Amino acid sequence: MQKRKGVVLAAPKSGSGKTLITCALIEALKEAGVNVCAFKCGPDYIDPMFHRTILGVPGGNLDTYFTGETKTKEIFMEETPEDAFAVVEGVMGLYDGLGGILEEGSTYHLANSVSLPVILVIDAHGMGRTILPLIQGLLSYDKAGIIKGVILNRVSKMFYASLKELIETKLSIEVLGCFTEQKELHLESRHLG
Repeated sequence: MQKRKGVVLAAPKSGSGKTLITCALIEALKEAGVNVCAFKCGPDYIDPMFHRTILGVPGGNLDTYFTGETKTKEIFMEETPEDAFAVVEGVMGLYDGLGGILEEGSTYHLANSVSLPVILVIDAHGMGRTILPLIQGLLSYDKAGIIKGVILNRVSKMFYASLKELIETKLSIEVLGCFTEQKELHLESRHLG
């Protein structure tokens, strides 16, 4: 089976910082000289516009609900050059699919369909040890074993070191980094209904 390199950024819920961290990762990859392309899970048109217009990378949508697993995989393979690294921004919570309750159409379903690892974006603001059952719960539903790391959002650098050690000691997951709270980098959510 053919594969492409890439990663899916997902979260427990909307508003966790997926868009901001996706844009930051895309920009960092570009600056490192990586050929990068971007996708958004679902029919959202605003986030791919950020990817294309602001960051200047090819962007599109992948949606297992509208195009099914096989066609979605074909679209992903066709729109991701062999030498590129794909950054896929998830939608809603990792397991929130059709109607908010089915796996079909979820970020998890998409990641599994296109054979990409998942990195969890966790908004750790106002959270301490409670982060453990939150992450453990997400890991317990990962039957395919595709969740490979965590990025903590809105956490101080000092507290990050403590949380990283706690998470990596208690759970079988690597904490890859953090974003401190920076109000000037806030991207407002828009209701698309």
